[in-house]
Amino acid sequence: MEQALLLPDTLHIGEKCSKASRAIRLCHRDFRRKPNPIHGRLALITDETIGRFARPLICSNFCKAISLKNSNYFFNFAYLWKSAYDSKVLFGWEGKTSGIKNLLFDAFTTKHLVSRPPQELAKRFFDLNAPMEAKKQKLLQETAGLAALRDWLLPMLMNGQVTVA
Repeated sequence: MEQALLLPDTLHIGEKCSKASRAIRLCHRDFRRKPNPIHGRLALITDETIGRFARPLICSNFCKAISLKNSNYFFNFAYLWKSAYDSKVLFGWEGKTSGIKNLLFDAFTTKHLVSRPPQELAKRFFDLNAPMEAKKQKLLQETAGLAALRDWLLPMLMNGQVTVA
């Protein structure tokens, strides 16, 4: 594995937004990084994630949308970012000069070194993780549907409009 910077040649930073709204529409295999209050958290955006919602997903002005140039590294990048977050590496890259903590994203992504696997290995890792992520999103959609059914049915059960036989 080669030692490489986390991002510079592998990423597109979300510049998909209109200047007026500052909102970035998220696409398949995008990441959304929320800088505050829990800065550095990452959300994976897949077709299945987008399919769970009736409206387009957008990235607000306090988040950053990230797309990889090579989608084979999608889950590898997510794993490395989560590892950096969980081990509190990202907290060493906080800017606090204004009193508000912000992740120094550009500095972190151009100076933090990680081991990058060969593309074939990244593709195998992607192929292993993609079905699990799709299943996770399907189960989340099913859970949301069951919660909506519960919220609709429970009041009718409690006031006697319907009974269980």
